[in-house]
Amino acid sequence: VTPVVNRTTTITKGTVYWAAPKSVIVTLENNENKQYEVPPGFMFDVEGKKLSVLEIRTGMKVTGTKIVEEPVTVITHDVVVTGTAPK
Repeated sequence: VTPVVNRTTTITKGTVYWAAPKSVIVTLENNENKQYEVPPGFMFDVEGKKLSVLEIRTGMKVTGTKIVEEPVTVITHDVVVTGTAPK
């Protein structure tokens, strides 16, 4: 058994349409509005500064990076065959 971690990084860029303490609506680069739940302690990147959801304002250009780590178990099985082939 070999423990492996699948790590997925998602970077989202957009403009703040609306922000509240636990969620934010961002207008994405394709002009689609999308709402995100904001976990405690999450920081947005705004012009090189790290800001919490309480500090961002409508119209700010933000980048959010989400990293999800998912443990995966890989089970390996080796088979050894001995003998001679028929002639």
